[in-house]
Amino acid sequence: MSAVQFTPDEYHAAMPALRIYLDAVAEALGAGPESCTIDQETPVSAYLALDQRTGGDPDLDLALLWDEEAGWAEVTESRSSGAMVVLAYLGGKTVAPSAHRVARFISDLSERSPARCPTRPHLREAGTEAALLRLLTRTARNTPVWTSERSHLHRAEVLSDLPQSAREPDAEPLAGSA
Repeated sequence: MSAVQFTPDEYHAAMPALRIYLDAVAEALGAGPESCTIDQETPVSAYLALDQRTGGDPDLDLALLWDEEAGWAEVTESRSSGAMVVLAYLGGKTVAPSAHRVARFISDLSERSPARCPTRPHLREAGTEAALLRLLTRTARNTPVWTSERSHLHRAEVLSDLPQSAREPDAEPLAGSA
């Protein structure tokens, strides 16, 4: 059984695929799916708490923010005030890179890799639920979301949780995707 839980109040068509993607990213970073929260309003966004600190300040936690237009941002979050400061954006060609790519992004924190984006990228327009679902389903198809520590899922089992329309190959290009 998947660590990803689906609830009846999920109304955005892309939620199952986004939860699968976030679970894979959380796993690659050594975090549990419980560390993720999702905002289903447009643009869809997510928060992933990490058990890491940065800058030697015990008050600053490291976290990731994701949204359907800019992809991943690395942030520090003050434990005392909750204030967040963006350190860098992952950038790239897609808002849903592989879980391993996101993990490398975090591990490069101290190196300040030239691949980091200092400004918010605009990788795609927030579009329809169907377009986001197709994009995230493509990512899920190419991401192993099973390990010995988790649910031992196979791609077929994961994709069976998605609506039938999401399991079909893309018949048309994604509107607004880069």
